This record gives sequence, C-alpha cells and structure tokens, in this order.
Amino acid sequence: MVQKSDIEGLEFDWFCVDRLGRFAIFATGGEGLVPDQVLAHSEVHDQIGESLQVVNWGTREVWQSYTGAGFYVYDWDSRQQSYVRMAKPTASIAPELAESLGSDEGIPRLSFDFDHDEVIQIR
Repeated sequence: MVQKSDIEGLEFDWFCVDRLGRFAIFATGGEGLVPDQVLAHSEVHDQIGESLQVVNWGTREVWQSYTGAGFYVYDWDSRQQSYVRMAKPTASIAPELAESLGSDEGIPRLSFDFDHDEVIQIR
C-alpha cells in the first residue's frame, strides 16, 4: 500500500466513478488529497493510466488525451484546496474499460455528479 508521504510532491493520477456511473481522472499536481481506498490500490490506478494513450505531457493539451478516452478531468487547485474540473469527455469510454473501472474495488464511487460539479472537495 502506498502511503500519502510516498506521493507527496509527485504527480499522481487517480480514477473514480460518480453516482451516475461516469468516470473521471483526478490529477494531484503533487499536492492533491487522495482517498485511502485509492492509496490501498495505487497499482490499479497506475495500470489504468499506463493503458491510456497520452500525448502532450506537461501542457494543458494533455487533458485532450483523457477526454478523448471518455473521462472527465479534474486538477488540484491549491488555492481552493479542491479539485477543479478542467474538461468534459469528448468521446465515450471504451465498454471494456468502463466495465473494469466500474467493478474494481480500488476505484472509488463518489456521490458527486461530474457533469454538474465543477469543484470537488475530497476529505
């Protein structure tokens, strides 16, 4: 199990499902809060991230890789101490990936609505 101290200062991306079954990626920016459930299953999140074709690392255009794969994108905002939605999906998520994400115990289900909630606070 990864500890919070293991990812401090490092970019760590994690995935989750909203109350309506939609998917999002949360980018910590090295500071964002991460649920304990995610830390306990960090390898699942790493595997998902590695399975996606991502281009334009280090730029804001990187979000297009995730939205094109069917994900909402949230990035940590240190001023607000919250995750802020950066983009909405531009395509549907692949059915096999949706099935895998929806059934994996390491992927949290949050009571948010990604289509409407622009700012999300993780406790």
